[in-house]
Amino acid sequence: MRRPLGDGRGAANVLLLTRVVSYGHRMALRRLKYEEPREWTRDEVERALRDDNPDALLMAVIAVSMNESDWKYAQDLCVKLASHPHFNVRGNAVLGFGHIARIHGKLDRPIVQPLIVAALQDESDYVRGQADSAVDDTKIYLGWHYR
Repeated sequence: MRRPLGDGRGAANVLLLTRVVSYGHRMALRRLKYEEPREWTRDEVERALRDDNPDALLMAVIAVSMNESDWKYAQDLCVKLASHPHFNVRGNAVLGFGHIARIHGKLDRPIVQPLIVAALQDESDYVRGQADSAVDDTKIYLGWHYR
């Protein structure tokens, strides 16, 4: 069973596996590095959404899900990005549900649980792995059950 460390936000440094590049049927890791997700302003998040830049969005959704004091705003961003065409953005959005569950202890189950269940069937291994993590977090911190 995973338990929160320190302030409940998890480890001080988070491994952001966000630099996976797809080359047709092959995938390559460009860069892996430990990085503390910085806080994003809502203006920065809105700009990233407007620009639809996957590199910005995959960072924004993690930062917001871990740092935003308004759980509903964080959830709404994750919901919006859980169906993004880029698999890293989708995966990080689904992972964000787990962060929100762990940090805030709440999510709108009728909205979020079907997205997590759908992500378990995603074509991307990355998204499915993040969905597994979200299932674990929502079971542990929210008491949700899955079939």
